[in-house]
Amino acid sequence: MFKIDENPSFTRTVKVNVPKGEGHEQQTFKATFNVVDDEVVDGVALNDSANVKAALREVLAGMEDLVNTAGEAIPYSEEIREHMLKRPYVRLALIAAYYSGVTDNRSGN
Repeated sequence: MFKIDENPSFTRTVKVNVPKGEGHEQQTFKATFNVVDDEVVDGVALNDSANVKAALREVLAGMEDLVNTAGEAIPYSEEIREHMLKRPYVRLALIAAYYSGVTDNRSGN
């Protein structure tokens, strides 16, 4: 039996490769996503930051495990969402986590 959920959502750990020095440092946080109709995310070119941000505003319901440089927790807000969406490496990680979550795309052997 398939249950119809009018407002499906899910939470995933988002792995972000943050540029640091001559390489990257992997950091993580949790994001809660709303599942949206295909029209919202289909055809969004990853190099079109305005459209990626618009799509992420539609799917992103919350973020957890965010801290400042002193290690103090930062609560989710519209302001922090916009701050995060300004970073291309965060946008790419969020889109990847969303698609992985809706398709159950798991890396394997």
